[in-house]
Amino acid sequence: TIRLRDMGYLNSFAMCGTHKSGYIMRILNRCKHGIIRIPDRDKAGLAALRQWECKRSVTLMVNIKYKDIDEMCRDSDDNILWVKEYIEDCVNWIKSSTHNNHNCLSETVTIL
Repeated sequence: TIRLRDMGYLNSFAMCGTHKSGYIMRILNRCKHGIIRIPDRDKAGLAALRQWECKRSVTLMVNIKYKDIDEMCRDSDDNILWVKEYIEDCVNWIKSSTHNNHNCLSETVTIL
């Protein structure tokens, strides 16, 4: 979340740990378009991702060389530009439709 906010994405939330909170899922599912999820690539991050019950989402996976988005962005300024470009594409996709409180299509995208 700190990395995303530093990049100008102020409307971000970090779900730390692997504990699933029904309350937090209900709050996040109030977002009429859905949410963008950026999990860590470690075992705990992928396990937590499977527990998220979202009405509509796009999951942005960082490049396989990195554990998380922060590590990827620290590696180079070019990576920051890549991440921003992918996030903007995810934002455009998520804004293209609403879920109207129904389970809808979700997508997964990997930064290459």
